[in-house]
Amino acid sequence: MTEKENELYEKIKNDPEDFMFDLLFEYDENGNVKPIQGKTLKLMGDGIPMVLNSSTANLMNGETTNDPFASDRTNKSFREISNEIAMESPFGKKSVFYREEREILKGQIPKLL
Repeated sequence: MTEKENELYEKIKNDPEDFMFDLLFEYDENGNVKPIQGKTLKLMGDGIPMVLNSSTANLMNGETTNDPFASDRTNKSFREISNEIAMESPFGKKSVFYREEREILKGQIPKLL
């Protein structure tokens, strides 16, 4: 957070009556004020304060350390994935989504289906 954002954050933290207090802070079992995990304060260009998820604030700052699509990436071809899905179905190799994998050797002309 910038210096202005930190100042506003501390002001809100010390004023439970502030309308943004419940968006950024909560009370623990002992009645102490603690920040809500994953929430942060961001001042927009026109000075309007916004409460954002930390990941959204990081993206706005240009920090892209965590790839949201990392779990979806694969080294498999479309045909390999299609065959896996077909084999999990009751039709197995008779599924319309199954295509037999053939190894193509160098110099060999592949047979088109």
